[in-house]
Amino acid sequence: DIKFVIHHLISLTVWGTTLNAGRGCELANCCLLMGESTTPILNAWWLAKQAGHERLARGLSRIFTAGFLGVRVAILPFYVVPFAYEALRGEDLEKRVGTLRARLWAALVVLSMFGGLVWARSLVRGLLKDLRKGKRQIQAKPRAKQS
Repeated sequence: DIKFVIHHLISLTVWGTTLNAGRGCELANCCLLMGESTTPILNAWWLAKQAGHERLARGLSRIFTAGFLGVRVAILPFYVVPFAYEALRGEDLEKRVGTLRARLWAALVVLSMFGGLVWARSLVRGLLKDLRKGKRQIQAKPRAKQS
């Protein structure tokens, strides 16, 4: 998915430039780590799907979706929005790293968060589709005759 690639390129740009600067943006790196904290579950989900373990893949999918939504929708915006606001207003961050870099980081962090929200929307759609599919499968099973 091109959005996935762009999102991660933006995240790597933020990470790389903050490391290069050597100062000024521990928050951006902390957000990056939080955002990627669910990656091991995503990898396990992908491996289970590739191996054909549908039940395990479905369980990992739900765990990943819950974790991803928790981090990307419930936690990260509380850090990213104030950071971007501070950088765009030219407060403390601008004094430490310069106007251009502060504004670049603000824009990139917001874009990265937006990419996470776009993927969160897709995950919710996939979860709802999976839940409907499971419900139809349960309803379609023939009932055992009672004696």
